[in-house]
Amino acid sequence: MKRLLAIATLSVLLSLPAFSSQAQEVTPQMVKDKVMEAAAYLEAHPEAAETEFRDPESYWGTEPYVVLHDAHGAIVAHPHNHALIGRDMSTAKDPTGKLFVSEVFELVNTQGQGWVEYVWVKPGESTPSPKVSFVTWDPTKTFVVVVGLWDMSKEEAMAQT
Repeated sequence: MKRLLAIATLSVLLSLPAFSSQAQEVTPQMVKDKVMEAAAYLEAHPEAAETEFRDPESYWGTEPYVVLHDAHGAIVAHPHNHALIGRDMSTAKDPTGKLFVSEVFELVNTQGQGWVEYVWVKPGESTPSPKVSFVTWDPTKTFVVVVGLWDMSKEEAMAQT
């Protein structure tokens, strides 16, 4: 009986992401889906931009997390870096000098949605890493919704969606 209980307990533990070698990785399709889901949610719940989308423990704050910009490029919500909230990022450059937020706005204003590639610092780290983000306007064009994926190129992300 003890052996059966031990096997059952081990089976449960191994099925949990923290213990499993098959923990779910963030995929480009997951990123794209979360952007579209967030955009639709914001249309019905615009007030969530200043509450739920800023909370690192909320659905929107978990990987892949959502960042919101207002129509002028200022960050409205960032669940892992509250110091950026309210900051105008319209002329922000990544460590390579790329005006990546300008590229985000050019893309959403000309194509509606798509992938943008840049370099940024991962939460909790100090050195920049490659990042690709899927971006779109919410249906009311109040917020630009951004969800990213680390250590992948734009071409790789596009090929998987």
